[in-house]
Amino acid sequence: MPHTSPIAAWVLAHAHEVPGVPELMSGIAARLDARGMALLRTTLQLPMLHPEVSVRMWVWRRVVADFELREPSVIVSAEDAHAPHGVVQTVDLAHDAWHTAAFAASPIRRILVDGVDRILCKIDSASPGTGGAASDAPEYPILADLRRDGATGYLALPLRTASGRGACSFATTRVGGFCDEDVALLEDLLPVMALALERHAVRRVAHVLLQTYVGPHAGERVLQGRIRRGDVETLRAAIWFSDLRGFTALCAAHPSTEVVRWLNGYFERVSNAVHGHGGEILKFIGDAVLAVFPVTVDDDADACLRALAAAHDVNRDMDAWNAERAAVGEPAMHHGVGLHLGQALYGNIGGRTRLDFTVIGADVNLASRLEGLCALVGRRVVASEGVHARVPGRLTLLGTYPLKGVQEAVPAYGLA
Repeated sequence: MPHTSPIAAWVLAHAHEVPGVPELMSGIAARLDARGMALLRTTLQLPMLHPEVSVRMWVWRRVVADFELREPSVIVSAEDAHAPHGVVQTVDLAHDAWHTAAFAASPIRRILVDGVDRILCKIDSASPGTGGAASDAPEYPILADLRRDGATGYLALPLRTASGRGACSFATTRVGGFCDEDVALLEDLLPVMALALERHAVRRVAHVLLQTYVGPHAGERVLQGRIRRGDVETLRAAIWFSDLRGFTALCAAHPSTEVVRWLNGYFERVSNAVHGHGGEILKFIGDAVLAVFPVTVDDDADACLRALAAAHDVNRDMDAWNAERAAVGEPAMHHGVGLHLGQALYGNIGGRTRLDFTVIGADVNLASRLEGLCALVGRRVVASEGVHARVPGRLTLLGTYPLKGVQEAVPAYGLA
């Protein structure tokens, strides 16, 4: 059936022009307000395909206000976006949010989990209900918050999208709450809202998954169209290769579930350090990590210093972690880091049906060989002459060593 609502028609005609969901929500709120709906607050909640986030929630308010959640520990991130008609807060909720007491007492749970198709409440009469009818059920805690802010009515509806069942809610300050005509208009609006949100949600999911699996810079290149096999460029960078010591023996001596947990703990510490100093992890290879610190504005020294700072941070965090592990009887985790400054081919490499966005080249291999020296020389960080030359005074010569695949013996340096 064609949509006759002017607001639905506006969404269909213009939603593709707005840059994001906050602008879309603000535009819809302004048009509902012009119709006399007197909205106080609107929320959208969509499931997210994300390793850390279960639901992304957008909260529109007429006036700026701090976002308050009864379980603040489940907020992964939150940010404000000011629009011509109010403010929209974008809030990412962790997977644990589904198991909190606050969610269990929320009307949104009844929409998302129980499959209820409508929750309509007259807040000013303190008679919560479903489908507009009064109910003997306890009042949802959110209603007391909304009543305090002057709301008179609350409506929650499901939002069906290709990515899963979401939910939306509306609160009004108009005397008497939402009337039947309001409910019909909003229910008529939902399918086109879902269609508009899908466009933004699909790109967001693609962006998140690419960032998660190939890294932020590589992911952005893929989104920009750098997807052809063999589409590579030369990258100058400080190249990082790290590896855990004795990982094979660790796997043999402990349950695999424990080993995976420990491996994730190691990768988390490396990731925090590398990303914290402007590097990018390109891949995890078993228990090894390949990362780059790209040279910017022809400043080799800056890239080398950032890589060394990341190595220092990982070593510090590993020491603290091993102290915690010893206290509970877990084995220590030791690693080595090889650092080299050089050139690499950076881009799409692989087969016709399976590509990898990575770096290859002799300089990448050298970083890996330097890491292999760590156990031999008893150091956690071994760097090349190229790194040493850019950061005088930071490294000390350990000796000259033959390396597999390298014609001549190479000098190796450790932290001074």
